[in-house]
Amino acid sequence: MKPPERPKTLRRALVVGFVLITLLVAGVLPAFTPLPVRAAGETGADASTGSTAGLGALIAEAFSLISFNSVLSPDPAQVAENAIRGMVSGLRDYYASYYTPEAMDAFVSSVFGSFGGVGVEIGETDERYLKVIAVIPGMPADKAGMLAGDVITAVDGVDIKGQGLEAASKIRGEPGTEVVLTVRRPGQAEPLTFTLARELIKMVTVESEMLDGQTGYIRVTSFDEDTDQEMDEALLKLVRAGAKGLIIDLRDNPGGMLTSCAGAIEPFLPEKYPFLRVEWTWRTDVYKVGESEGYAPLAGIPYKDDGTFPYPVAVLVNRNTASAAEIFAASLQEWGVARIFGEKTYGKGCVQSLYSLSSGAGVKITTATWSTGLGHKLDGVGVAPDEVIPGMSPPEEPDFFPLSSDWVFRRGSLGSDVVCLQMRLNQLGYKAGPEDGVFSVATEAALKQFQVAVGLPRTGITDKATAGALNGASLADHPAGKALVPTPTGPVNPPPLKLTGDKPVDRCAQWLTNVLAGRK
Repeated sequence: MKPPERPKTLRRALVVGFVLITLLVAGVLPAFTPLPVRAAGETGADASTGSTAGLGALIAEAFSLISFNSVLSPDPAQVAENAIRGMVSGLRDYYASYYTPEAMDAFVSSVFGSFGGVGVEIGETDERYLKVIAVIPGMPADKAGMLAGDVITAVDGVDIKGQGLEAASKIRGEPGTEVVLTVRRPGQAEPLTFTLARELIKMVTVESEMLDGQTGYIRVTSFDEDTDQEMDEALLKLVRAGAKGLIIDLRDNPGGMLTSCAGAIEPFLPEKYPFLRVEWTWRTDVYKVGESEGYAPLAGIPYKDDGTFPYPVAVLVNRNTASAAEIFAASLQEWGVARIFGEKTYGKGCVQSLYSLSSGAGVKITTATWSTGLGHKLDGVGVAPDEVIPGMSPPEEPDFFPLSSDWVFRRGSLGSDVVCLQMRLNQLGYKAGPEDGVFSVATEAALKQFQVAVGLPRTGITDKATAGALNGASLADHPAGKALVPTPTGPVNPPPLKLTGDKPVDRCAQWLTNVLAGRK
């Protein structure tokens, strides 16, 4: 029997997305509903003031002049769209975006309905290509061998550079139709091509199972419209199955809806406990458990007399755990409900609000920053694990300009190509000296060290083989990448139990087993 649905708190539907603003090309997006706006009379500039009205008239004046006098005879609708794009880009807001009516429809429908897709979560690169954040198991992209970290550079043979998340609509389509994705993969010099048949996709964001013994496992892939209800169902199912300890896996969870995250937090904290502070430009809101109308603790969980959660909890995170997922992890950590395992999380502590325009288009802008219920800032900092599990994720590959293989460079060479060479060697951890475009003794020595490391002749010149190896080098195989492997914190623990074969999960299970047995 399904548990009764608890009221969803914070029905402001704040969009708290991933670093590059995560969208699911086959799954769930942060939902759109009407969002908070500053009311007249609240602190700050009033949108109805004469000054603002005057500026609006100035914009209208420029619009009229351009629309009716330009020799190019521009489409007035396009002029208006360009003006909006300019206002958004001029904010210098990393997370701000303008959505055309088509992109807005796709953004909204992906939360509230099923559609044809390939099964990847995506974000933007600096070049505004699409970067694969996660691949949904069992979906077309997964079956074809696409991986997290792949960069989609073309759809059906058409380059999408500069289109960013708007290009996501090109990947969606009718189930059964095909789409061809061209992919750049870190560590490989040549692009990959995947021909994928779209499938009807309905995303489930919470999965659960009982592991050996008394350990329940819950995997949360994102915070969608119904994630909090799915969390309730998973908790009750595991408790009924005899779980006395829980692992909550938030690895690669990019966040999503703050409303859903809040609802997922509520079963774990006592009533009135603050779990989030949101600092709008005009006020600060503090959110506490149980503030929603009709709130009640989740029936079926044997809470302690003081309302605290009765079982030990291990939360597993990595560097791609972001935004709303960080709120969840931090809330359970700072109130002592959970021990955090894994890597330091991404560190996104700001809120994006999505607003619909009368044209059907939309704008997303950063409207607030947030911190934990006890005031800990996470933006740019992330959630620090109580126990680091090294080697969970390969080092993140840096962006670089590919080296030309058309020319040979050696000591004494000058120019921008040498700058690219020096930058690439320094990225990989070889000390090539200043990135000044002068092929120096230090640059030559660094290049020779790289050639030895990859099994090439130690010539100190950039022949085709060396240029190809530099372009295709994986950071993890060179000094800089190896230096990024974190050092474990806390006491030295025995090797994890071989329970699932997933070492981080098994380490969490081992800790829970020790806690339940009364061992430290």
